[in-house]
Amino acid sequence: MSTTGAPRRQMVTDSPFSTALISFGSLFLASATLTCILAIIAIFYGYIKVRIGGNIAAKWLLKSDPEHYSFSDLERDGKTVWDGISNNLALKNLRNIRRGDLIIIYHTGKERAAVGLAEALSDPYPDPQNKDARLAVIDLRAKQRLARPVTLDEIKRSSAFKDFALVRLPRLSVMPVSDNHWKAILAFAAK
Repeated sequence: MSTTGAPRRQMVTDSPFSTALISFGSLFLASATLTCILAIIAIFYGYIKVRIGGNIAAKWLLKSDPEHYSFSDLERDGKTVWDGISNNLALKNLRNIRRGDLIIIYHTGKERAAVGLAEALSDPYPDPQNKDARLAVIDLRAKQRLARPVTLDEIKRSSAFKDFALVRLPRLSVMPVSDNHWKAILAFAAK
């Protein structure tokens, strides 16, 4: 009896079913705990990238035909609505861009080179100039011109870029850029 006079309730564990249920619950809890610990370790060591409140900026490459809209135009305008993306994979990538993400602007055509850095000013939103609901756009601002253009030929010659989407999927107009590829492009531009 407890001090309040009410009888104590005890968990009955004498049946095989309740014993199995308690064992399964303990195993499940231990497994979930281990999974959480492994995820935390993976995040800490950089195996998993996590956005917490948008604080970790992802990195992207956006292609533009300089005869249509160049990085110089973006510098002059200060900011623009990045539109005209219709390829499904490129749209999927564009929809993953978030405000504050960093972007390499790459000129297609005769130049075929990374020329400048930009920043996403908005999350993706429906293209206001197009009735096709699947199309999306982002607002973008110029950050800085690269010290020198980094050409596609330089990128292809470097083994550091063998798995880079720019090399593997040359027609894709919006692609993620890993931290290693980002650093390598900036290092090439500084040479």
